[in-house]
Amino acid sequence: MEKIGLLVDSTSLTNKEIIKKSFVKVASLKVRIDEKEYQEVAIPYDEMLLHLKNAKKLLTSQPSPGEFFDLYKKFSEEGYTNVLVITLSEKLSGTFQSALIAKSMVDFPIDIRVMAPQTASFGVALGITELIKMIENGSDFETIMDRAHTLYEHPVVMFTLSNLMHLFKGGRLNLVSALLGSVLRINPSSRCNKEDFN
Repeated sequence: MEKIGLLVDSTSLTNKEIIKKSFVKVASLKVRIDEKEYQEVAIPYDEMLLHLKNAKKLLTSQPSPGEFFDLYKKFSEEGYTNVLVITLSEKLSGTFQSALIAKSMVDFPIDIRVMAPQTASFGVALGITELIKMIENGSDFETIMDRAHTLYEHPVVMFTLSNLMHLFKGGRLNLVSALLGSVLRINPSSRCNKEDFN
């Protein structure tokens, strides 16, 4: 009998209820703030806002293959037969590659499928919520995989930022434009289709 697990990366945790499910595990990306490194899931939201405002240097890095391997092993030790892994798009992060490398290291019996939807964060989380319901309702693994492919086949990405300083800190906008936009209270938003990532 199938026992199905779901492994997601921390960029998809827009809904904290996800991690309360016994069959869900999370691979946390890392955030380097100035000279200190944190697990993304360990930084409270309010503290992160302060860091965004005050930190001199903000960097992120993906979980290592070893971290993914440890999570695969835990699933196996807990009796899972199948694991669906959903990571941030390979166009945005090396997380997908880490998950694949770890899969190639697995020498125990478990069916692992790794997906990287061409969207991020909230777009991934919406699909994950539906996949969780399917697992809870006892759908078989192939049906869940078919639905996952359908959900993420033609995503539309929408994002909005509270101000232009985030684009400046990320190197996407020069300081003068960011400051001018902030004074004028311009809140950028965008919508694009999967093809825009290609």
